[in-house]
Amino acid sequence: MTWNLRTSQSDRIGYDEMAHSAGIYSASVLNDEDLENSDARQVAWEVFEADLSADQVDVDDIDEARDRWISAFQAGYKEEQADRRMQEDEEVT
Repeated sequence: MTWNLRTSQSDRIGYDEMAHSAGIYSASVLNDEDLENSDARQVAWEVFEADLSADQVDVDDIDEARDRWISAFQAGYKEEQADRRMQEDEEVT
């Protein structure tokens, strides 16, 4: 399936949701120390570039896809970081 990011609002929404979910999942598999010491933007970039080099990115605009992926992935990743911190704070109190 090609993501038509230039012309399709629904594809942009779906692509962003997929990247956001990938960010959450990527963060959720890390231990607490690794999660705290990682750079969400760097992880997002590395995941996108790995997928791109493996021909896993099927989009009409690579630059837009990269920008959207990094933004949405990073947001999901940071969401998981915040949730983890909140859980730890609740356990302490």
